[in-house]
Amino acid sequence: MARYLVAVSPIPGHVAPMLAVAANLRRRGHEVRMLTGAAFRDPIAAQGLPCSVLPADAAVMRSGPAPDGTPSLIRRWRTGRSELRSGFLDPIVAQFRALTAELSRTDYDALLVAGDTADKPEVAARVAYTGAGIDLGTARPGPATVAAAVDRVLSSGEFRSTATRLGQHMAKAAPFDVISDVLAEVGADRSLTRMSASRNGECR
Repeated sequence: MARYLVAVSPIPGHVAPMLAVAANLRRRGHEVRMLTGAAFRDPIAAQGLPCSVLPADAAVMRSGPAPDGTPSLIRRWRTGRSELRSGFLDPIVAQFRALTAELSRTDYDALLVAGDTADKPEVAARVAYTGAGIDLGTARPGPATVAAAVDRVLSSGEFRSTATRLGQHMAKAAPFDVISDVLAEVGADRSLTRMSASRNGECR
């Protein structure tokens, strides 16, 4: 038996499929806890699963409608921008803190990834390439598919050892220092380019 924390952004379209996966894992004898918004506590409890509730500042807020008379293209752009902020950027810090707190009390077993839109295929390919997890290769894996992948992970210690090794490398990394160095390098290159152009009488 393994212990799983299923962390889900508090959006109905995200919670519903992951609740089905969590319930299937529980039926297979695993210990499962979900981490999501308070609005989903009752349906999760109905499946016999415990739920850790995200704090209020981790909630996903619905964006308001665009003003009447706004051209369609601009309205769609404004809506997309607003939903990106309210649905992902604003709550991400609180969600990360809540997830970190739960993980400090939960053993990590494996990483399962899925999806075929946006950046998901690339993330899935990286996970599979490193050997830290399994790429399910679909945007809609069924509970049985996920459960089979979990069984595969649990039957081999290679996934855990690889994930542990990657975690150690990540802990030693200093991403903000790298970003700062890259920005400084780019800024220096542009300064040199401007100086060279100025000497040559060019305007940039």
